[in-house]
Amino acid sequence: MMSRLLPQSLILSALSKSSSKTFESYIVTSLFHFVNKLLLLFTDLLRASSLIKILIPLPWKSITIILFVISLAIVPGYDAQQFSFWKYNLAETSTNSQALQIGIVLFLILLILLFVMLLAQYKKKPVTLPFLRIEILLLFFLAAAEISTIFSFNIHNSAVWLIKLLRGLVVYYIFSRLLLERKHIMHIVYAFMFILLFEGVLAGLQFLQGGLLGLPIESQSKIADVRQVLLPISGTSYFRIMGTLPSPSGLANYICLLLPITITYAFSRSLMLRRISYITIVVSFATLILTLSRWGAIASVLTFLLTILLMRRYMSVRLKNLLRAYIFILIPFLILLWLNPVIKERFLEFSLNDASLNVRIPLAIESLYILQNNPILGVGGNNFVHYLVNYDVTEALVSETFPAPVHNFYLLLANETGLLGLMIFSLIFFEVVKNFLKRIRNMENEEKRMAIALFASLVSFLLYGLWEQRTINDHMAILFWMELGILVNLMYFRNRIAP
Repeated sequence: MMSRLLPQSLILSALSKSSSKTFESYIVTSLFHFVNKLLLLFTDLLRASSLIKILIPLPWKSITIILFVISLAIVPGYDAQQFSFWKYNLAETSTNSQALQIGIVLFLILLILLFVMLLAQYKKKPVTLPFLRIEILLLFFLAAAEISTIFSFNIHNSAVWLIKLLRGLVVYYIFSRLLLERKHIMHIVYAFMFILLFEGVLAGLQFLQGGLLGLPIESQSKIADVRQVLLPISGTSYFRIMGTLPSPSGLANYICLLLPITITYAFSRSLMLRRISYITIVVSFATLILTLSRWGAIASVLTFLLTILLMRRYMSVRLKNLLRAYIFILIPFLILLWLNPVIKERFLEFSLNDASLNVRIPLAIESLYILQNNPILGVGGNNFVHYLVNYDVTEALVSETFPAPVHNFYLLLANETGLLGLMIFSLIFFEVVKNFLKRIRNMENEEKRMAIALFASLVSFLLYGLWEQRTINDHMAILFWMELGILVNLMYFRNRIAP
């Protein structure tokens, strides 16, 4: 405090001694002002240094990992609009450009911090890690994507797609090589459960509101027309909840991806973790049903069965615990089905004239047409809709009513990267399956639990893509690459994982 008052008193004294505003008095006054600012800056630096000393012991790796995991769903609009060539004017959509920029910056900062931690890890303890066969295949896939971009239908769209693919591969590499202690694994688990609970609460409020709440976290790259989430049932328009995700099917897909983690830890030895897992499962399935995503519900049930099967085979889960898990899955579905006739009609009634079929089938026909004309390299990433708008061969002229990519991950991947890219990606996943089945038995229980959850989650990503719009580098794919990286870390480098 004295350092702040002393220069000011000196200045006042100097000014009082000056009878006139001479040049010398001006110089003296300016000098004292300058010295005063230096002293203030010095005291601020001292305070900052003491703050740094307090912050240094904090678990920055855990904090960064948790924030990164949460940012994948919570940060508004970190992922730019996937299809910049839509007929719609994106300036008129509900995308908040400022929130979009903040989201991208925050995502990149967290990614850079994780990369710096990875470099610091190697500098502190140099270690030679092998270049894996799966990563050789990833390089071949990247090369196929680059060639497809060079000869693409629209190189600008494909260049953006390629940059996003590189981003996903960077996320994979960081999490495949980052030294993860068991506490970091548990922090990731709790972060995933937090996301599911948060999305469930937000989605419940949207359901009660009958629309978006107007919160900043809802300002992601929403679909161009909000009417696309108003489902006409029984003469009324039902708003399909979407949480912080860009669409109802996106929220359903996110739940499906994270569901295996909550299921595996529902059999944990920790009573508190089991209770949190059960609550998360109930909230997740209730949220999933409120999205009215029929394929999301089917994919989630199949993912649940796969996770249970793996837990039963490799961790010897008791039948009583399995039955308890089944009950927790059925409770929200049966209650909502009984209380809400809209949900009952959506899930239990089906017609060949269903609007979704009238869109998906023409898009699949267009996809086969594209594949027939561009079999080896495809039309390049992000170019399906561009090609559709220019060469629409469907009888319904779907490009005028629903200009969107085909709702099948494999057809879209073949259209974007050709049969070459699809074949290489299939080999990548075959390599993952082979090494998972080979190494899972030799893992310790907690690592085995997480590995089963991650493997089931990766399968759910590919399963969901059978009937929904998914790409290899969109909002969900970042989570896919992250989970693949952690799974590779557990399978190949688990001897580095500290207790």
